[in-house]
Amino acid sequence: MEDVVTEFDVQGLELDWVCVTWDADFRYSKTGWQHRSFVGDRWNMVKKEERKVYLKNAYRVLLTRARQGMVIVVPEGIRMIQPEVRYFTIRHSNTLNP
Repeated sequence: MEDVVTEFDVQGLELDWVCVTWDADFRYSKTGWQHRSFVGDRWNMVKKEERKVYLKNAYRVLLTRARQGMVIVVPEGIRMIQPEVRYFTIRHSNTLNP
């Protein structure tokens, strides 16, 4: 890994390879996407529509920078919070293997 950057640093860039670490702030559930914010010692639901749009767009920016390939890292803690992420990780990890 050469540089660690945020969505602000990569706007407008095209990179050969990108590694995105998915956080628990933007989760998918049976009812759709959940937008969360970590405050103090817990996750809270984001209620303002403008903050929800901002969070979704932050991930959109990060997920659209790669030209050749991308690795998405889902930390173990998120898989424990959200079992469907574990399913996604296992199901789609084979696409990374030749």
